[in-house]
Amino acid sequence: MLAKIANFIWGDWLVFLIIVTGLHYTYRLKGIQVRKFSYIFKKTFFPKESSENNNKITSLQALKTSLGSCIGNGNIVGVATAVMFGGPGALFWMWVAAIIGMAVKYGEIFFGISYREKGSNGEYSGGPMYYISKGLNIKFLGILYAFLLLIQNSGGTLIQGNVIKDVLQTFLSFSPLQTSISLFCFIGFVIIGGFKRLVNTMGKLVPFMTITYFLVGFFIIGINIEKIPGVVKLIFTSAFNFTPVAAGALGFSIKQSMRYGVSRGIYSNEAGEGTSAIFYSKVTEGKNSELGLFGIMEVFIDTIVVCSLSGIVALLHIDYLNLSTPTNLMISSFESVHYIFKYFLGLSMALFGTTSILGQWVLGKESLKYITNQFTEGKDFGVYYNVIFLVILFLAPHFSFKTVWYIQDIALGILILPNLLALNKLANRLKFE
Repeated sequence: MLAKIANFIWGDWLVFLIIVTGLHYTYRLKGIQVRKFSYIFKKTFFPKESSENNNKITSLQALKTSLGSCIGNGNIVGVATAVMFGGPGALFWMWVAAIIGMAVKYGEIFFGISYREKGSNGEYSGGPMYYISKGLNIKFLGILYAFLLLIQNSGGTLIQGNVIKDVLQTFLSFSPLQTSISLFCFIGFVIIGGFKRLVNTMGKLVPFMTITYFLVGFFIIGINIEKIPGVVKLIFTSAFNFTPVAAGALGFSIKQSMRYGVSRGIYSNEAGEGTSAIFYSKVTEGKNSELGLFGIMEVFIDTIVVCSLSGIVALLHIDYLNLSTPTNLMISSFESVHYIFKYFLGLSMALFGTTSILGQWVLGKESLKYITNQFTEGKDFGVYYNVIFLVILFLAPHFSFKTVWYIQDIALGILILPNLLALNKLANRLKFE
């Protein structure tokens, strides 16, 4: 039943809406993801500003925090899922969704900051619920988005916790209960310290885990360099295969490739969800047009770099269609070079999942704050949310893999709709330099 619902939501119509919105924004912004790429690349990797400020959130801190949220196990297991069920061509459609999604993410951050609000404590809050409500003047739709984001965060937390359970069970022989206790203690420690402790934690974990995964993945590709031309050819031929056959590497239709490629790409880089705007709205310095450019680099790192590494490494494994789960596919792909590489994969999966869970906490808390502020006079329900979040996290390792992914697909597909509506309605208010 859940599979049928997910397949309907992520049918041709939703894929079409996402791609059209991306093309719309790319046209309006005159290909900003290409024009400004070198500029934002330098700003990201060779910044002139001071790196840290104890009292304020900088643009680079927001980038690391937002990256930590979206670089989760969707970049590893999600990509493997796309390859197993959508074929090699899914990787091509993931790239397409990422390139046009860069312009969408620029717009989300731009409007998130444009319509943000300053709280009584001096902190800013913004995101899709704000630009939906204020930009479109439809308060109910803003509340609906925030409510859907709460549901989606539950699904995202369940997925990350479930994959971490698989990792710890495989490498450390942890039981689901031991994983639950470990996650509960670490995540609980971070969130008790509030948003600033979370930002500092992300600032340390995100560069380390991303660089480590990149180096290991690049090394595996380098060892198999003679196979890369064949893998690239397989990706493109499978992406445009209109006639499915019974089985084999080209046994996937273009519909399957697009469905899994776009959905897993969106789940990974979150362009179309609008969630990154919530993190960047906390930044107190810089114009919205400048901060929006960091969203372009965010999608590039998340999908073009990390997801591509995962997909290519998976396709180098000849038995990728015959393994039982996407997690097993990635483990087998890494250890096929040398058994030690599977431990690097395990470390990456644990760290990716952990930072993503921390990001889910921020998004859920901001959503709840928005909803409660519409019906109460600034009453803080943060403590109650923390308890509920930790309970969900504790239960995450005990859900079945397929059920969790179907729940996430359904919640994510529904969540995207009000955001796409707002983005297309507000597009004429976009500005860039």
